[in-house]
Amino acid sequence: MTDRNELNAIIQLLEDPDQEVYDVVANKLVEYGTSLVPSLLQVQYASTSDLMQDRIDTIIHQIQLKDAIEQFKQWQASNNPSIIEGLMIVSSIIHVQLDKETTMQLFEQIRKSCWLELNHYLTALEKITTLNSVLFNHHYFQGVLDMTKEEQLFNIEFVLQFKKGNMLSMGALYMALAQELDLPVKLIQVEDHYLLAYVDSQVSFMDLEQKPVQSIQFFINPLLGDIYSMEEIDAFLKTQEVDIDKDNYPFHTNESLLLHYTENMFQFYTYKKAYDLADLLKAFLNAVKHL
Repeated sequence: MTDRNELNAIIQLLEDPDQEVYDVVANKLVEYGTSLVPSLLQVQYASTSDLMQDRIDTIIHQIQLKDAIEQFKQWQASNNPSIIEGLMIVSSIIHVQLDKETTMQLFEQIRKSCWLELNHYLTALEKITTLNSVLFNHHYFQGVLDMTKEEQLFNIEFVLQFKKGNMLSMGALYMALAQELDLPVKLIQVEDHYLLAYVDSQVSFMDLEQKPVQSIQFFINPLLGDIYSMEEIDAFLKTQEVDIDKDNYPFHTNESLLLHYTENMFQFYTYKKAYDLADLLKAFLNAVKHL
């Protein structure tokens, strides 16, 4: 067990210009894990050295990356991995000071607001209309169409706190809420567009061993909450010249959604030429895709 004085001495070695010394020190600090992050942030804020600040920033991100990979393994292995927990894992890779407790509290407030307005006597359409009213009229969520503008729109804590997200983060949040409320809503991507689908599972009473057939009842716009019929979406896809098998829309599972979310974050930071952050996300994807 390293005492406090020894730990401080190790951290001070980060200013050593020798790359080999830095590599040894960095590896040792990363081994401490997330418990070291507050101490590193404290040193970073107090330091006037650009080299020290940059190196601490790199080490903190490496610690978060290692922790995110381990958390994702546990998330995958759980019986019912929740989307909101997965979004916090992914967001924390970049946003190292993400407050998971606050994020969950914000999510629970919205979930409870929706739950209080729903009941079993409502039709599927009425339930979604109610959910939309709570999200967009009561909590005043706003959707941003352009996914290349603000990096914070991928940060789930920011999305919940400031009630603002892009197509993907709003779609993921909507699907997360729907799951917690036992509403069969799935996120799908068609070309550059994201849609939510209310998917009803129908069982054949003539053959109870047959798998339930999933049937889309209607679609939902994750940015505005507008509801569209199958016919309206078919007509829209024709105008966009999109060829898709309408009997087999590519629904996202919880895991595929999180991987897709991370890939879009990687593309965003690559587009913004923030290659150090893009590399972190790429390393995460390379690690978890082979789990």
